[in-house]
Amino acid sequence: MCGITGWIRRGEAIDRERFVSLTRSLSHRGPDGEGFYYHDTSEYHLALGHRRLKIIDLVSGDQPMCNEDGSIWLVYNGEVYNFQELREELVKKGHEFRSRSDTEVLIHLYEEKGIYFLEELNGMFAFALWDKNKEILFLARDRIGIKPLYYYSDGNEFAFASEIKPFLQLPGFKKEIDPESIHRYLTLQYIPSPLSIFKKVRKLPPAHYLVYHKGKISVSRYWNLDFLDAPDKGEKFYQEKIRAIFEDATRLRLISDVPFGAFLSGGIDSTIVVGTMKKFLSEPVKTFSMGFNVSSFNELLYAKVAAENFSTEHHEFKVNPPNVLELLPTLTWHYDEPFADSSSIPTYMVSRIAREFVTMVLSGDGGDEVFGGYHRYLAEKILNIFYPFLLPFRLPFLKTALQNLPEGTRINDFSRRFKKLVTRIEMEPAIRYLSWLVLFDEERKRDLYSEDFLREVKNTDPLAPLHNYFNQPSSSSLLSRSQFVDIMTYLPEDILTKVDRASMANSLECRVPLLDHRLVEFMSLIPPHYKLKGFQMKYILKKTFRDLLPPRIYYRGKHGFGVPLGKWFRKELKDFTWDTLTDKRFSARGYFNPAKIRKLLDEHQRGQFDHSHRLWALLILELWHRFYLDNSLTYLPDNLKVIEL
Repeated sequence: MCGITGWIRRGEAIDRERFVSLTRSLSHRGPDGEGFYYHDTSEYHLALGHRRLKIIDLVSGDQPMCNEDGSIWLVYNGEVYNFQELREELVKKGHEFRSRSDTEVLIHLYEEKGIYFLEELNGMFAFALWDKNKEILFLARDRIGIKPLYYYSDGNEFAFASEIKPFLQLPGFKKEIDPESIHRYLTLQYIPSPLSIFKKVRKLPPAHYLVYHKGKISVSRYWNLDFLDAPDKGEKFYQEKIRAIFEDATRLRLISDVPFGAFLSGGIDSTIVVGTMKKFLSEPVKTFSMGFNVSSFNELLYAKVAAENFSTEHHEFKVNPPNVLELLPTLTWHYDEPFADSSSIPTYMVSRIAREFVTMVLSGDGGDEVFGGYHRYLAEKILNIFYPFLLPFRLPFLKTALQNLPEGTRINDFSRRFKKLVTRIEMEPAIRYLSWLVLFDEERKRDLYSEDFLREVKNTDPLAPLHNYFNQPSSSSLLSRSQFVDIMTYLPEDILTKVDRASMANSLECRVPLLDHRLVEFMSLIPPHYKLKGFQMKYILKKTFRDLLPPRIYYRGKHGFGVPLGKWFRKELKDFTWDTLTDKRFSARGYFNPAKIRKLLDEHQRGQFDHSHRLWALLILELWHRFYLDNSLTYLPDNLKVIEL
């Protein structure tokens, strides 16, 4: 697992000292070593940079890596889990290897098949390959979007990197904010591909590759997913196939030359991952959990049940408000852009703990999207079944009473969930499902925005790309269409972004066996009633791995990985939040109406609404501006206060 950079300039030479410096801004992604490659001609200059976290082939896997004659060079971030099988096939075809790394396999695959070798790979990756003879720079990102890749283009310059921060050191880089990106961020709590917070920086979307050739850029998709209304082959067939694919996916992800463990939340997905890991290991699995002192958000009890069931070497930690305040500068630095998923806090902290013991972990991410585990999937089914009984709540006096119902701060607060349910009664299916994904809806944003900012973004529909995804699957099932939206958007842009930045900030590699593309593809063919059966979410997953799930976890309702922001904003973090969001600097940004911000704060304090996630998004947006625009690069991570665990 690594950090990669590259820079092409047409005309003026590359400042090598500057390039080394910008590559070193990714040292957290690769603390074990660095390497550089330079190529100069009369027309252009190229540089490739690499920071390495050693996982496989600790001795001879350094990068940039080249083929025998030095005509092909590669910088690569990720793991290809089937590299040994691919290597054997390449050896049979006459290719010679100088290392045991998967990096060299990619080079020889390119020699053998050109850019079409991507379909051979099973793994998580983002890489850049320079073909000197063809003068082509070839970038690619894995199918699901586990590993990130950004690029910058400005006339005669092109650059790429694992994160945005290296671009800030480019001599011509301007911190021009894209208003559309802020509009989408406040809608979704993240900035979706291909946009970024800066106008001239783009994310390469998952399952895409980019070709740069003599100043021209082309981006293409190389893999897609579809949900089909396939014939029902029976529950037993699906269980056997799921188990076989998942066990193989887990086995492949245990190939490592460094110590490893697993994140364990006490939920279905991570428990299955740990139980399957145990099958392949002779020593206890090292497991790591994070909790809170707020009981409705604390899962440590269930994590301990799973840990005892599998006799793991278990480690746990609780996050408290002081940790959050100390952590905010670090999170702002590492996420590069405004990113409002507050579970980045415990994800970062559990990664810190894990890194004290291991260099790589497996996680249960992806289970909800692939197997149908979100409450919103269940809510859609409830609305379809009980639609006639909920219609009376559209009556004016009941609507008013409902809106005045106070909202608690528990993770599964009934009043909050019930209000969300009945306000969606008469929505068209696509709009209704997308509404579950929205942080600030259009009405709230129009009320909150300043007149000037509203004019800038009024012609942008943040949900249009998601609406297109909802209509793409061949399946007529609403569940299948909803899953497709989440796998294409929320999963890579939110969940996987959160985990990548939090783990790599601590130089920890995180592997996700539930997102093996073979399993994702297979699950898209399974009839929806095996995923959501009656009111039981993830039915087929739980049935398949019933033997690995202790009764307290098997029969437990879905909990979710939340943070007690609502309580903190009403108590421990009240003053900090109020001071930040009513500060003159925040108002001077020009995005919002200050009076409406105060109203939002007041509604949350009075308990009328739980605005915790909206307030967190606004707080992160302001702190990002202070960090990246007001103070620029004067606040480097080495100078940040370290949290003592």
